[in-house]
Amino acid sequence: MASRTLHPHERRYSQLDKEAASIMFGIKKFHNYLTGRQFCIITDHKPLLGIFDPKKPMPNMISPRLTRIAIALTSHNYEIKYKPGPEIGNADHLSRWPQPVQSEPQTHIGEVLLMAEAPEDFPFDAEDIARETNRDKILSKVIYYIQRGWPAKETDADLRPFWLHRTELSLQENCILLGCRVVVPHTLRRATLQILHKTHTGIVQTKALARSYVWWPGLNDDIELLVGGCVRCLENRHMPPKTTHEWITPSRPWSRIHIDFAGPYHNKYFLIIVDAYSRWPEVFMVNNTTTATVIRLLRTTFATHGLCEVLVSDNGTSFVSGDMKHFLQANKIRQVTTAPYHPATNGLAERMVQTVKDKLKKMNDLSWDIKIPNLWLGLRVTPCTGTNKTPAELLMNRQLRTLLDTIHPDNLKHKRTEIQIDNNKQIAGRETTVGQNVMFRNYSNQGPKWLPGKVLQKSGPSNYKIETEDGVAVNRHIDQLIKYKPRLEKGEEGITDITSEANKDSISTDSSGTNYQHGQQENSSQESERIIEIPDAEKWAEILGIPPSSESTLPVPGKIRTKLNVHSRTPYQRPQDHIDNLYLS
Repeated sequence: MASRTLHPHERRYSQLDKEAASIMFGIKKFHNYLTGRQFCIITDHKPLLGIFDPKKPMPNMISPRLTRIAIALTSHNYEIKYKPGPEIGNADHLSRWPQPVQSEPQTHIGEVLLMAEAPEDFPFDAEDIARETNRDKILSKVIYYIQRGWPAKETDADLRPFWLHRTELSLQENCILLGCRVVVPHTLRRATLQILHKTHTGIVQTKALARSYVWWPGLNDDIELLVGGCVRCLENRHMPPKTTHEWITPSRPWSRIHIDFAGPYHNKYFLIIVDAYSRWPEVFMVNNTTTATVIRLLRTTFATHGLCEVLVSDNGTSFVSGDMKHFLQANKIRQVTTAPYHPATNGLAERMVQTVKDKLKKMNDLSWDIKIPNLWLGLRVTPCTGTNKTPAELLMNRQLRTLLDTIHPDNLKHKRTEIQIDNNKQIAGRETTVGQNVMFRNYSNQGPKWLPGKVLQKSGPSNYKIETEDGVAVNRHIDQLIKYKPRLEKGEEGITDITSEANKDSISTDSSGTNYQHGQQENSSQESERIIEIPDAEKWAEILGIPPSSESTLPVPGKIRTKLNVHSRTPYQRPQDHIDNLYLS
């Protein structure tokens, strides 16, 4: 514990300052025990809570003494609480039994002249300039020319600047003057620059000050070099002028996308994706901002619109993590990150974030399941001011239908429907007739793949009702029906009879001329055990349509040849009697 009496000057403090001084005394007294530890300050003066609370900003209108104490307290980790005086009896007891302290003399503040703080701040005068001017080789020549006259032409690079101002130079007390400005020797120029830049003014103001007092060749360049390399000026310099570089508009949709997070808004975060070409927005409500969530939503978006070429984002942890870089590299996507604390680089996404927040604030009476879809549709069907087209039109090359489309008397849909009906009527597809025996497709797990049935009714352009052998009516498409013929009895023979019987029961073919008879004959031959007798050799010429005068060799009875033998098996011999007829006379 510790206590002391107030100094004479402290007794003139206000009550607020006295209470603050007591806190500062205790902290200084027990500094070795409080440094680096968290402690609690208990006071019976409640106004101090609003001034010294570490969780609140420092008030602007307080006394300088309280400001100094508040700044000193920021180096400690503390919290301050209020308790009435009767509840902190130990401190109240010590305040009534203080330890005497020696009085300190009050320090008087002297007068301060706001010029040079010490003699070394301005170490030379006119005599020093005159002395250094006589020692300088170049300025000695300048003095000589001023007294004796300048030559008509000067080729020396060191004397050339003085020759150009020869009519303005003069000599006074061994000091060279350019008008009313002193020409500073080379040895004193650096000290002069330090004096000109003592208040750390900018380049323009330093030049203006120098033009009123001093001159030497290359003065402007030396000032620019000095101010440009001043560490204090650079550390406290303002932001440079903003540039107006714009992103190049892509040549096709979904080539470059911009992403960013919006929120928290009502404890919700939103991942926003914007296409740079069409301004098409994608807004996803998420519960966290992890990399896994971003990758999952990007996969969903890429599955709809395809992979992009460039992805622009800020330097958020979820956007620059190792998993995110691996995902983008695996999909051949180039990532462009913005500069830290420069959101204007990703301005397209930042602007969409602002738009989404503004619209969500105006839809507070709706649930999230209604807000987000309405927000999507509204942003996607509204024309952009830069393109005068909607994002849907630029991305999908079509307009999205909204409720506003229903008020337009557009008959285009009905006209298209009528045209499609006429086109369907002109196309002749496969069909069958009522009462026809067919085989229909069986989709039950029991029985064969095809079952016999009978056509009861044509229920549509390509749909038929089929009666099964059990008397049950089923609905089938024409593609689910095949031709069915009753099995021929034994004794019926001849290819012409089979062909004629097949033509009677065949299902008509389509307009392209595709004939299903051959396929149906194969199916029928597989289902039936019909016996076909081979005709005699004498009947083949009549069956195949070969004229009687043909000298072709007939096939051996009982065998069928697909190619006629029109060549003789004997080697060819040239006729000797008609050898003269082979040449022209």
